[in-house]
Amino acid sequence: MTKKYIYVLASSNKEANPDKSEEIFQISRKNYQINHLWTIKVWNRSSYYPRYFHNACFINSHLMYVTFHNASKGLYEYWKLSRNGNTWMPTEIGATQSDFVKNNSPLQGFTSSSSKFYLAFNDNLFIITHPGKLIQHYQFHTLRETEGIAVENDRPYIELARRPELLQIKKQQNKKELIITN
Repeated sequence: MTKKYIYVLASSNKEANPDKSEEIFQISRKNYQINHLWTIKVWNRSSYYPRYFHNACFINSHLMYVTFHNASKGLYEYWKLSRNGNTWMPTEIGATQSDFVKNNSPLQGFTSSSSKFYLAFNDNLFIITHPGKLIQHYQFHTLRETEGIAVENDRPYIELARRPELLQIKKQQNKKELIITN
C-alpha cells in the first residue's frame, strides 16, 4: 500500500505452476475503485518454465518482490518486478536451496524490508537475504496458522489465525523471545 493506492497480486492459490497469466490491481485509496489493471506472465528462460506467484510484497508503485516455490527442485526463487510506464519487468534476484518445511505447508506470509525477505509458515519464520541466504530461523508452537506478516524497524510481526492476535518477535542479547499480543 502507498499513500494513494492499494496493490493486489491476483492469483489462484490452488494452482501449482500453471502457465496462466496473473493480474496486478492498483486500487485507489480515495474511492476503492480499480485505477489500473496489469496482466503479467513470467517464465524462466523459456515459456516451458512458467513462474506463477502466490506471494508478493509491493515496495512502492514501481517495485514489488515475489516468490516462487519450485517444488520439483526443492527451492524458493525470489523475483523483482519493476514497473516502467505500464510495463512490469521481471528479474530473478536469488534462490534458496531449500523447501524450508517438509510437510508441504504453503508459504503463508511474505514480505521484504531492509534487503531481507521474511517467509512465514505455520510455526516457522525464516529471514533470508535478497540473494537467498538464510540469516535466521524462528520456530514457535502456537498450533495456529499464520495469516500474514509485517516488519517494522526490522522487527517481524506475524498475524495468527482464528483470533485476531499478533506474534511479535523480539531479539535480545542472543535470546529469541516470542510475545503474543492482542
